[in-house]
Amino acid sequence: RWALNRARDANGNETTLTYTKDLNQLYLSQVAYNANVNSPALPATHTVDFVLETRTDKNISFQPGYRITTQKRLKEIIVKIGATKVRRYALAYTYSSSTYRSLLATVTQFGADDVTALPPVTLSYQVKPFEFELATDWTPLDSQGLTDSFWNSIFSEASSASQVTFHDIDSDGLPDRVMRKAYSPFDNFVVQFNNGK
Repeated sequence: RWALNRARDANGNETTLTYTKDLNQLYLSQVAYNANVNSPALPATHTVDFVLETRTDKNISFQPGYRITTQKRLKEIIVKIGATKVRRYALAYTYSSSTYRSLLATVTQFGADDVTALPPVTLSYQVKPFEFELATDWTPLDSQGLTDSFWNSIFSEASSASQVTFHDIDSDGLPDRVMRKAYSPFDNFVVQFNNGK
């Protein structure tokens, strides 16, 4: 669950999670593990630290009912045993030409000496124009045997009446594809239920 601060198993092994707060946004800052609460209690000896940096593509949301600004992103992950650094992961970013948001570009793992590094893992992304795509028929769809775009799309309307639309018919939180009956008499609807796949 969100903001979980402690996990303990039946044998007393415990992991502690620590957060930092910035402009009402919570960021995970450390995971400390390998502790045990049974007598004699053992403190956590292993930690993973999450180092943040300021991002230029900050996001502002009021969804929870108050303002949250996300202006940090992950810069480094540092793994330690006690005070000894075991390894470090450095993250580098680029920006999407479509959305102008941060995209993870490389992850580089450094060894215990903090100098020796493995070749970086490089990520690439599709570049899409900042626009809507052309209308595309979805297949396979239940189109009542019809082949034109009115019945093979996610939404269609003719003479101010919807022929195909979305509505959550079974109240499962997923939009179902609803079509009016294609042929007279127009006395019912045809539904394709959304199974989440």
